[in-house]
Amino acid sequence: MASAIYILDIWHNLLISRKYKQDLDDSLILSNYVSQKKSQPIFHYQGCNYISYKADDIIILMISFSNINCVSNLYFCHQFANALKEYLDGRLLDDSSIKENFILVYQLFDETFDFGIPQLTDFNILREYIKLSDQDSELETSNVDSKSKSSQKIDTTNSNLLNTSISRTATTNLSWRPKGIFYPKNEFFVNLVESLNLLYLLETKKLQRNFISGQVTCQCYLSGMPRLVIALNIAKDDSLFDNVNYHQCINSDEQDSKQSKVITFTPPDGKFTLFTYQILQRSLHLKPLVLVEPIYKLFCKKNSYRLRITASLTTHFKRNLSLNDLKICIPIIINQTKSQLSSSSTQLLVDYNVPPKFKCKLGNAKVNLETNRIIWEIHSLPGNVTNNPNVDDFKLTCEFQLIDRHSLLGQLHELSSVDKQNQNSIFYLSIQTEEKRLNDRLDEDTEISDLRNPNALISLSFQLPLMAYSGIMVEYLKITEDQFPYQTFPWVKYLTKTDNYHLKLGHNNFINNINDEHLTKAIEETGSSTTVTVVDTSNDRLNQVPPDTASPPQRKYSFDEYHID
Repeated sequence: MASAIYILDIWHNLLISRKYKQDLDDSLILSNYVSQKKSQPIFHYQGCNYISYKADDIIILMISFSNINCVSNLYFCHQFANALKEYLDGRLLDDSSIKENFILVYQLFDETFDFGIPQLTDFNILREYIKLSDQDSELETSNVDSKSKSSQKIDTTNSNLLNTSISRTATTNLSWRPKGIFYPKNEFFVNLVESLNLLYLLETKKLQRNFISGQVTCQCYLSGMPRLVIALNIAKDDSLFDNVNYHQCINSDEQDSKQSKVITFTPPDGKFTLFTYQILQRSLHLKPLVLVEPIYKLFCKKNSYRLRITASLTTHFKRNLSLNDLKICIPIIINQTKSQLSSSSTQLLVDYNVPPKFKCKLGNAKVNLETNRIIWEIHSLPGNVTNNPNVDDFKLTCEFQLIDRHSLLGQLHELSSVDKQNQNSIFYLSIQTEEKRLNDRLDEDTEISDLRNPNALISLSFQLPLMAYSGIMVEYLKITEDQFPYQTFPWVKYLTKTDNYHLKLGHNNFINNINDEHLTKAIEETGSSTTVTVVDTSNDRLNQVPPDTASPPQRKYSFDEYHID
């Protein structure tokens, strides 16, 4: 059993506590915890077991002087934090939320603990014991949609009355669902959501990583003690899932032994997660839902160097489906040859004094100067889109004018001497100091298209409703109730979303049409004609030059004046 439970803030200050042994010194216990705290959540010190769990901005600390199951108590802390968050409607758990709801926290201590022994942490049962004030209930009811199923529960008497069967629920076989639940309209919602963790190599056109993390969440608004049967479209002896975590309403031992696609259970009331799963190996044979194939082209036009980025989209899902809220982040990379990068003066950079040009028929495109990426946002994208060179409907073209590093440093030096700014100084220098170091992108001596460079990644985020990426579907959903049959309305929804979706650039994505000799000659001509005149005006503070740089009046700037971060 636990000797005490404490809730601390992130600075280890005591917010609230409940002691089950009266001879405890809180200051001594907390000082020992702070002094001996290690990276692990469980440790033993001077005959006392310390079990801590961090939830948002609070720490739940449980101590015990007896030999207890530490992992079980750690899981209790996790469930306690989840129940508290459910009561607070998903608010951030911090010191203010604990202080404002200290009565609720004490009530949770009383119901979840029995003289230091963990008892009940299921929110669906606790909400029948611990009811919020009438004012909070009215406020919550007013914000709920008229179609909300939680407002359908009949409560014609006093909301503070307790269902007598709830007190016996914890000792029954179905401890997660009390008896006496009634709804005028019986509905059951199943949400199958899959998150993608993908890394695709554009050079080899192969998947290097493709992990699928899925969860099946349910909303149960059924009367009585229903029995549900869910069948998935999985072969009988097919072990599709790599890691499965079932809700307690499912007999996991029976489910694993049968290797069956049929799941039978009695659901708890309200919202719950039926099971979570992962698919690791088999997902490598699937095609990416969306592919972006960019081409970075360096060329010379009208005696100026330019970078043109052309990105085309390809989708691999059914045409009748639509992908929503697509956001593509394309890095701005100038890939020069090693000979061009051998001299720092021949390195080309984007000239932000000249506005970039964009052309796209679908969505909107912009440049994010903070991340140095092109952001292409598309509200809706249909399926079965192919890369057709003759069709520009699903393409993005953007063009940047380039400037050599020698000329850029000259501009920055001139502007700093007169205390002015342009677009290049805002981007390449810190806005706060205006004469800080150049960004490290200016001093890259290796080819930027190196596959080890994290900047050579295209990131995507999107949502695809009505489809699960792994192909899992619910074949049928059957609901039965032995006591009194009623009409039910089952609903199933699918959603695929991105968690970490990246495309890695390869050498075949870059084209360099700039001649090395022409580049060197052009920059030398520009550098010979570019000088910085320093005027010795002692009365002008902005143009005053230190004595060691005032002579000669005509001088060339040095690259060392602007260092790299």
